[in-house]
Amino acid sequence: SHIMLPYQRRVADERADLALKVANLQAFINPTNGLYLSLLETEQNNLQAQLGVMKEYLTILNRRINTWLN
Repeated sequence: SHIMLPYQRRVADERADLALKVANLQAFINPTNGLYLSLLETEQNNLQAQLGVMKEYLTILNRRINTWLN
């Protein structure tokens, strides 16, 4: 069992919040979602780009946390 330092706990909390936001945005960006489909194509593209960056950020946070736990 690894005891996390305060800054590590903050990163882990941030990771959990981000994972939820990624899941929610992924669910919204769905070809069966009428609201998503009603958005302008540029807005759809921006949301897809945002999701990509959020996933990249999540990957980095996961790597940092895994480094601490190993």
